[in-house]
Amino acid sequence: MTKCGLILKSADRSLIYQQTILLGKVKNATEAEWAGLYAAIQFAIEHNELTLEAENDNLGVISVLITRNYPTKHSYANYYYRKIMELGGDMEWLGLRWIPRSLNVADSLLR
Repeated sequence: MTKCGLILKSADRSLIYQQTILLGKVKNATEAEWAGLYAAIQFAIEHNELTLEAENDNLGVISVLITRNYPTKHSYANYYYRKIMELGGDMEWLGLRWIPRSLNVADSLLR
């Protein structure tokens, strides 16, 4: 089973969640990046965090979402793109940004 690492700080900084989330079966590492970002946004909403600044180290995934260039031939990318956009519409604010892998602290939760 594939997992993703998540660190979520509440808007008022009073709570910090550090989780690993099971993603289930994925086809490849890129699908895991899409699924992980979707799971992180869902986690935030489930914990009543409706403003979120999400960071991810996959430039391809982040650039598709930021520029709203609909994904490519991969059905999993199309699926997660739509689901992430839907969740974002339910939030007060959703910011996405790319970070280098060396700065991705949440990745250490998987080690």
